[in-house]
Amino acid sequence: MGQQETSILDRPWLYYAAAAAFFVVGLVQRVVVGEVPGDFTAYLSAADMFVAGVDPYTDARFATPRYDGFPYNYFPGTLFLIAPLAFLPTPVAVALDWVARAVVMLLSLKWLNDKINLGNNFHRVLGIALICEPLLVDWLVGNMVTYLFGALVLSAALADREPSNGGRVVQVLAGLVLAFKPFWFLPVGWILMVKRRWDLMGALIVGGLSMGLLSLALPQFRESFLAHTENMRGFYYSVDLLNLAPQVLPFAVVVVVGAGLWLWVRRESPDLWLLGCLCLPIFPRLATYSYVLALPVVILLFREKKPVVAFLMSCVLLGPLPWILRDSTLMEGERLENWALFLWSTVAMVAFYAYLWRPDVSKPRVQ
Repeated sequence: MGQQETSILDRPWLYYAAAAAFFVVGLVQRVVVGEVPGDFTAYLSAADMFVAGVDPYTDARFATPRYDGFPYNYFPGTLFLIAPLAFLPTPVAVALDWVARAVVMLLSLKWLNDKINLGNNFHRVLGIALICEPLLVDWLVGNMVTYLFGALVLSAALADREPSNGGRVVQVLAGLVLAFKPFWFLPVGWILMVKRRWDLMGALIVGGLSMGLLSLALPQFRESFLAHTENMRGFYYSVDLLNLAPQVLPFAVVVVVGAGLWLWVRRESPDLWLLGCLCLPIFPRLATYSYVLALPVVILLFREKKPVVAFLMSCVLLGPLPWILRDSTLMEGERLENWALFLWSTVAMVAFYAYLWRPDVSKPRVQ
């Protein structure tokens, strides 16, 4: 009998070809066509203004040639990190950014593939990432999320290695990157605590405090930054506990951390680090970034050979549904999409806690 035919979806080359085409087309758009991602223009214009000694948090940004409608919303200390962009021509900057994003994402997904024990299924992990619509959009518009996701995965990878001074230095650098959006310290801090890596936790704190010191070194931007931040909170809509029910946030923190510690003591698991990706009910910008944190859970479900459950859990994230929700007239702006992500993420967190707590006598305890 001849060898049984396999589905075209089982052929790795298809996934790698799609990823390569995506990368090449994106690079051509930026280098040849001259397209500059919208969010990335905020970093370019802020770097130009900072190097020129102009306050990037004021309306002066409208007069800069590389500003395209997206304001710079990060702490003043981060300006030191993006300052080199001011000395790069725009095509070079966007091309380097595109290549860097591809490298960070590939390395992050490869680590996830190995950590979740998917074996020779890296092409499937890559495919899931390529159809994760919100993650893809963040990549295309040049947002910081790709690098934040990379810093989270890097921190988890360092926690698996033997302690070293080099690892601690790298963790400090990862802390500097995470300081662009400090909410990401929640999942990273949880991972390091679960792994009992107090040296890396200290390095993470040093990185965060270093960003604070860098911000204090720019006192001339303090008032304009605070006023700008307040205006942006009124402009961008996100469903999270800080906006929805701020009085519930302390209770959510206690419940999630307490439940996680109980699980940690009761049943150590090689998958327990994933709890760091599911601090969702206490994650302040839940609707905006939950899809990146929940991506490992979708991959884990595929590993457990539960494709139907994986599809149901990821339907809000994969394919055209986010666009449909965003363009819906049922709610103003992107509120329906944000509500969908909020509810989905909460369900994902509850489901994954239940998964970790399931009886499994066949899996030995991790010493």
